[in-house]
Amino acid sequence: MPTFLANVDFDDRLAGRTGGSRMPPPRRNPPPESHLFRLLTSDPVRVLVASLARGVSAAAEGPLAKAAFEPANPHRETEFEPWGWCSLADRLAGRFGAAASVVAAAERVNHRRFAAELTGGEWTRDVDAVLRRAAAGERLMMKSAHGGFGRGLRRVLGPETDANLSGWVRRRCRRGGLLIEPLVPAESEYATHFDVGESGVARLGQTELTATEHGQFESSVAEPGFTADVPDMVAAAAEAVREAGYRGPLSIDSARLPGGGWRAVQDVNARWTVGRVALLASRRLGCRVEVRNDAGRWSVRTPEGDFPVAGR
Repeated sequence: MPTFLANVDFDDRLAGRTGGSRMPPPRRNPPPESHLFRLLTSDPVRVLVASLARGVSAAAEGPLAKAAFEPANPHRETEFEPWGWCSLADRLAGRFGAAASVVAAAERVNHRRFAAELTGGEWTRDVDAVLRRAAAGERLMMKSAHGGFGRGLRRVLGPETDANLSGWVRRRCRRGGLLIEPLVPAESEYATHFDVGESGVARLGQTELTATEHGQFESSVAEPGFTADVPDMVAAAAEAVREAGYRGPLSIDSARLPGGGWRAVQDVNARWTVGRVALLASRRLGCRVEVRNDAGRWSVRTPEGDFPVAGR
């Protein structure tokens, strides 16, 4: 029976290990995102729910797609599939006879400094320089080293000098640094999904995504036959991830900007993503699938109707 580890807090674990920061406090309950993986099985598939408080807890089943465990890349056939590779997933992998993990490579490519290196983006640990730019009113998007679902972001909309901003910047720079981008709202955003194997990179498909005005994840939409004409740099970035030693699911986010320009590699997500869940569900059902997060309440929308997913 395939086993899926829904360790959706794996970005927090990577931040605790690679950024020098303290681990976040234990959760009283599994994160609500874990319940999304009940969408991924019609045949029996074990979904383990990971929480910082209790490690791994009971199995669950769901109504949609065995396809999640039928990778397009035959080099990735496995009976154990974590949301993301971290030390917890590494410890569990051996119990299911999984191949050697790629934790070190996952740590590297999920760090936002890796995306900055690919694109020539600005990565800094210079607290004073960042605060001077904020005080001067430069419109900025600041991204910390790790952060799934749009966490770890901060916008500067105009002159800012308050102590809250100063403390945020100092903590993030102490934990590894910040990716600094001009604050240019996107006209549309897309995710390109891959399987990364030993012999190459297989492109699975694309989804459209939306975010709140603060940059937090809002929805992923998958539709049969959908494609977006993203820049060639996306495929090159996926190959760079493979060359870095990572093997597994990969999604690269891109943003179309006003005037026709692109942020070709906006985020590198070497893990499962909600967009990948939506893509596989859409492929299985043969229809449009939208997975939404409205203030912590997850739902799935299809032409046949909408239904909630357990949330806060």
